[in-house]
Amino acid sequence: MQCYKCGRGAGLILTTIAYCGRCYAEIIEKRVRKKIRGSGLGKMKVLMVKDRLCRHFIDKVFGKSGKRIVASGKADAVVVPCFLEDEIDDFMIKIAGNMGLRENRKIIKLFDTISYYEMRQYCKLRGIKFKAKKTSLDGIEARYPGTKHAMMKSIKELRACQS
Repeated sequence: MQCYKCGRGAGLILTTIAYCGRCYAEIIEKRVRKKIRGSGLGKMKVLMVKDRLCRHFIDKVFGKSGKRIVASGKADAVVVPCFLEDEIDDFMIKIAGNMGLRENRKIIKLFDTISYYEMRQYCKLRGIKFKAKKTSLDGIEARYPGTKHAMMKSIKELRACQS
């Protein structure tokens, strides 16, 4: 197999497209950068980051930009490692319980566009320790690739309608 992006030998599959390690990592990092831009983290001075994986991406995006990162205490926003599957499960629980779909703006779910599988592959490439959870959606995703991302897209559209 060849990488869809650069044509080199590919060994990783993202949804249904094969990528080499470098291109795969670039895509995951690009998704996280897009999430950070869209969440307004760039304007915030103090961030609470407890997870080392979130810290890895915050440091990669902001570098030495003057952001203060704390593990506890007062902060403008809390960055949490909430993945695609977590976000879908949370949505389903809220729908079943007839709860509102509004989100807390101070909590930034950094990885809500990335599945556990995709992050596990990224961490393996970068040498970062990461333990992925098995979810109820894994069987559906194996049978119908792209289902998780399609569900997340629908969830975002529903939240936009409710706002």
